[in-house]
Amino acid sequence: MVNNQNIRVSVVMPVYNVSLFVREAIQSVLDQSLQEIELILVNDGSTDGSATICEDFCSKDNRIVYLSKQNEGVSIARNLGLAHVRGEYVFFMDADDTIDKDFLKTTYAIGEKEKSDIVVIGEYYYKRLLHVKALATWALMIKNDFLQQYADIRFPPHIQPCEDGLFTHQLLLMADRISFNRESVYHYRHHDAQNHLTNNNRNDVVLEQIPTWFKVLDDFYSRYRLQKSKAIELALFIEHEPFEFRYVGMQWTNAQKSYLFDLIHDYLEAKVLPYLSAQDKKRLSPLFVMFIHAERYTDFEDFRDKRERTGHFYLKLAKLIPLRGVKRKIIRKINKHYFA
Repeated sequence: MVNNQNIRVSVVMPVYNVSLFVREAIQSVLDQSLQEIELILVNDGSTDGSATICEDFCSKDNRIVYLSKQNEGVSIARNLGLAHVRGEYVFFMDADDTIDKDFLKTTYAIGEKEKSDIVVIGEYYYKRLLHVKALATWALMIKNDFLQQYADIRFPPHIQPCEDGLFTHQLLLMADRISFNRESVYHYRHHDAQNHLTNNNRNDVVLEQIPTWFKVLDDFYSRYRLQKSKAIELALFIEHEPFEFRYVGMQWTNAQKSYLFDLIHDYLEAKVLPYLSAQDKKRLSPLFVMFIHAERYTDFEDFRDKRERTGHFYLKLAKLIPLRGVKRKIIRKINKHYFA
């Protein structure tokens, strides 16, 4: 194994039934131009040969730490890997993705130069952070000392999706120094094996877990007494995850919509809205503000339908504009106002 003093970055990679992709993922880490690294592979009870692949790599490269456990989900696997890291910075990577050769080197260099608690990676996530403090796990490289300072902030067990959003949201609120590596790109792989749930099962899982999301948030904000000072950050998180990604972004039955509407509304009214200033509310999207003001889900759906019909009408008019540059500019504005 690499001497502790030489480890700049620890890469934590949970592995579960990704035998088609894990070789490429591991190799992209081992081929990094920054060689002072360790790769912690956490086999989360794979049944498809992924474990054998990991063990083979481990026998050939002393920078790899291999851990194996029964299947308990990605959060517990990541937390186990984190408990074993020895590097100055930590990066969490999925076992079906890849990173470019200089990914770790350039990100580590920025973190070291700017003494960062967190380095946000990629142009998309740089822009996203301007709106909401919650990012994908692979969008951050995190100082190990900072993680140890907040040892109570870990991936919430038995939660997926949103485990990464909850984890990063808490850390981003506590970080004093955040820097950016806007040039690096993480290569996220889409494939059929990711969709192990049917649409109905996925909806059931999300509806079942959202109350736990709210409990994690409530415990964190209460523990650090952030309810008043960071109310807008909590409001933006609610807009981002349970509203934008779930209520708006998924297909629901009317009964499910009604339940989810009430669930989000009750939490906002009890934990968020009492602490929001008028200036804070200006940072929320018009669609989310309408959601907040609606008394029933049917009121919101009627408003949403009317808004979209209006948007489609204006898009038809915009397409009649002869000047191509002007047309594109107006269409972008219409899409942003009526469909964002």
